[in-house]
Amino acid sequence: MKGSFWWKDVFRLSPIFRGLSSIQVNTGDSILFWKDPWMNVIPQNAFPTIFSFAINEDFSVQSFFQNEVTHNFSLPLSTQALQEFQDLSNLLDNINITNQKDTWTFLWGTIFKSKKVYDLFFAHLSPPSSNHFYMEP
Repeated sequence: MKGSFWWKDVFRLSPIFRGLSSIQVNTGDSILFWKDPWMNVIPQNAFPTIFSFAINEDFSVQSFFQNEVTHNFSLPLSTQALQEFQDLSNLLDNINITNQKDTWTFLWGTIFKSKKVYDLFFAHLSPPSSNHFYMEP
């Protein structure tokens, strides 16, 4: 990956952002087919065997649907990969691609709030009592 060290640091946060997001597929052009949680699962995690046959792990949903199967996977598929492909195909039958923009929202709404992220990750933590820091002379 090329770019400044700032961009690389921001890019490392991508999995966290995905975990805080809810996605409505429309065009599918802003959603990574394998890595984003767009079918209530992250396909890469839910279908690891068929994912291992994927030609491009960074295909958008739109690109995946526009390609023929032979352009999405290295063939031939193993028996287990074929079973996962059939399970994946059943989920894909319910996806409708439209002309409207994809909708990304945070789990708590449409506006990013650092307090919500903090609460999600750290609200359950309690600071240690001051007695832990007292040292006898």
